[in-house]
Amino acid sequence: MDTGQRVRNAWTDLIGISHLEHMQVLVSPDSPICPKGWIGVLEVTDCVTATVPREGLKYAVEFALSHLTALQAVSPQALLPNFPTMNEVLGPASLFYPEKFVPTADLAEVDEVAVHQIAPLIRDALPKDIERAGSATSRERRL
Repeated sequence: MDTGQRVRNAWTDLIGISHLEHMQVLVSPDSPICPKGWIGVLEVTDCVTATVPREGLKYAVEFALSHLTALQAVSPQALLPNFPTMNEVLGPASLFYPEKFVPTADLAEVDEVAVHQIAPLIRDALPKDIERAGSATSRERRL
């Protein structure tokens, strides 16, 4: 199985669908591709899957995406003028998938990093970004 197929399979398993289509919008209030209550847009190998938190947004998002290419669908500059009213944008984010698949069980070691080595990164990060990264402790405690 090639890397592209592995990536598509992983995303379909995560989203809970059988396959990725060229352009699809799913009603998924608890979508794993975006925060709860948000509209999420995922592009994998030219297939765009959007999730909306409620049925009432589905048509508007389908209409907005119908005017865009797969790459435009994940570009805030191209997407936002066509989307329903937004309060905040998170992303875009890009993930790298190596051509040679390496199962995590085959990894020999994990490098540990001391807190003082990442303190400048944490100090310069916005509080909302630290929160999104999953930190339950305060910025001051971690520094």
